[in-house]
Amino acid sequence: MYDVQLTSKVMSCLKGLPSDARKTCANIHRLLAENPYRGHALTGRFRGLRRFKVGNIRLVYKVNEADRILTTIMMKYGENIGEDTNE
Repeated sequence: MYDVQLTSKVMSCLKGLPSDARKTCANIHRLLAENPYRGHALTGRFRGLRRFKVGNIRLVYKVNEADRILTTIMMKYGENIGEDTNE
């Protein structure tokens, strides 16, 4: 298992979500804590980061293999989540 950490920006974003979306995020984090490589590896300027998408929720995170820590650094919620990424 990996420890899951959230940036303060992600924490703030979570507070504004509907309760069902918060539950989905918690379930995603549990799943990724078991295997963080389920998410897709990003390329280009985002190399070293991974993303995981369920419905209209996308998480971008990094994995620290040595310390077994998964840090979620960005979360998007809504229908237009793919518009501002350069994957």
